[in-house]
Amino acid sequence: MAAAHRGQGIATRLVRAFEARAGERGCRAFYLETFDFQAPGFYEKLGYRRAYALDVYPHGIVRFTMLRQAGEGAVRA
Repeated sequence: MAAAHRGQGIATRLVRAFEARAGERGCRAFYLETFDFQAPGFYEKLGYRRAYALDVYPHGIVRFTMLRQAGEGAVRA
């Protein structure tokens, strides 16, 4: 996200809207993938945990699979 748009809650609202819509359809677990240079800290603030780390990429890059169960970690960023 461009720096001018950070800190306004846009990404948080998008993630929460996705979770709400998925919850309406019966989803109780949410997962996503992100790289270590992207936004793992942001997702952790939203209650996601690092469930898996894949560290086979060049230059020490790590890809994380992050997980949150419905009803847990409903913290706002």
